[in-house]
Amino acid sequence: MSNSSSAQSRKSSKGFEKIQIASNEYDHCVDGLRRIYREKLSPIEQLSRYVELYGGAFRDADFTAKPLVVLLGMYSSGKTTFIRYLMRRDFPGMRVGPEPTTETFSVIRYADHDSSIPGHTLVAEDGPFRDLSRYGDEFLDKLTGVYTKASVLEELTFIDTPGILAGKKQTQSRRYDMDAVVDWLCMKADRIIVVFDALNLDIPDEFQGVVNGVQKNISKVRIVLNKADQVSGQQLMRVYGALMWTLTKMLKSPELPKVYIGSFWDKPVKGSDEERGAAFDTRKMFKREQETLFNDLQSLPRISALAKLSMLTKRVRLLRAHSILVNTIRNQMPTLFGKEDKKRDIVRRLGAICEEIEAKQNVLKIDWHPVEDMQIRLQTIDFGGFHAMKEKNMAILSDVLQLDLPYVMNAIRSDDFH
Repeated sequence: MSNSSSAQSRKSSKGFEKIQIASNEYDHCVDGLRRIYREKLSPIEQLSRYVELYGGAFRDADFTAKPLVVLLGMYSSGKTTFIRYLMRRDFPGMRVGPEPTTETFSVIRYADHDSSIPGHTLVAEDGPFRDLSRYGDEFLDKLTGVYTKASVLEELTFIDTPGILAGKKQTQSRRYDMDAVVDWLCMKADRIIVVFDALNLDIPDEFQGVVNGVQKNISKVRIVLNKADQVSGQQLMRVYGALMWTLTKMLKSPELPKVYIGSFWDKPVKGSDEERGAAFDTRKMFKREQETLFNDLQSLPRISALAKLSMLTKRVRLLRAHSILVNTIRNQMPTLFGKEDKKRDIVRRLGAICEEIEAKQNVLKIDWHPVEDMQIRLQTIDFGGFHAMKEKNMAILSDVLQLDLPYVMNAIRSDDFH
C-alpha cells in the first residue's frame, strides 16, 4: 500500500468519531432473530405450506444486513459530498460538481480495500439488494456496489442516488422506472435523508414522482438544508420558511420530518455571523444541528433491530393464525367424496371461519392476511396437501412469541445496546 493510501486509511479510521455504535450487541440481536426464523419458524412455514401460498421466505440477509441510509435530492445539492463528509474520505466512483455528476445508484459498504462491482454482480449475491433485479438491465447498468474502508461503514450502509432532474426531456433519458426504484429503496431504508440546497430551492418535476416513496415512509425521513453558510442570515430564514411551505404542500403530512440546517462538508463554515448579517450565532447552530443528526444516525442500529424484531413478530402471528386455519380446514374436509364442493364452501365462508377462530384461539384480526387475498390464494391449492399442525408445532410458535422474541426485545432495550 502506498504512503498516501495508508494515510488515507488512518484518516478514515478516525472519521465519524462522534458516532460510536457497539456493533457486537446489534450483531448478537439480529443473529438471534435469524436463528429463531431459520431453526424454528422456517420448518413450520414449509410444513404448513405458508411460503407456497404467500411467498416471501426470509433470507439471512433480511436479518443480518447493516442499517441502510438512502440519500435523495436534487443534483448538486451535496448528497455525495455529505456521504464523503461522514466517511472522511473519497470512495471509488465518487464525482462531485455543480452539474449533474452522479449518474449511478452507488451502494457503499465496508471493505478493507477499495473496489467496486457492477450492478448485475451486486444483485446476483444472496444479499439485501437481490430484488433490485426486477427493475431490468437498464437500471442494473446504472447500479454499482462500492467498497471502501471507513469506520462508519462498519455500522451503516449508504446508497448515493442520481440527482433528481428538472424537465421532461432530461427525465425521459432515464431508461428505467426511477419512481419505482426510489419507492423500493425507501421501503427498505432505515433512514431516508433528503438533501436540499440553500442556494437553489427549485423543486424539479421529477421530485414529484419520488414523493410517493417518501410519503409512505415519512417516519424514516430527515431533511438536510445544506450549504446554509453560503447565504446571509436573513436569506437563510426566508429559505427555511420557503422549504417548510414547500414540504407541507408536497408531503401532505400533518407532521413534517425534522430539518437539519448546516453545511455538511469538510471545509470551515464560510464567513462570520457579522458578514452574513445573522441575528444569532449560526456557527453554534450549525454545530448543534450536526451533532443532533449524528445522534440520529447513531440510533439506527437499535431502530433497525427493533424493525426486524417487529417484522418477525408479525410473521409469527401470521404463521400461527395460518396454522390454526390449516387444522380447521383439515377437520372440515370430507375423507372421500365432495372434496371440491367443500373446498369452495370453505373459501366462500372464509371470513366467518376466521372470526370463529379469533373467538376461540386468541387470534386477532391483524393476525390474518386480507381475507380476499386469502380466498384467491386458497382457490389455487390442493387442500389434500395440508399436513396436520401438531401440538408441538403450535407450542413452538407460542414459545417464540412468549419467550424468544421478548428475550431479544429486552436485549435491544438494555443499556448495553449503545
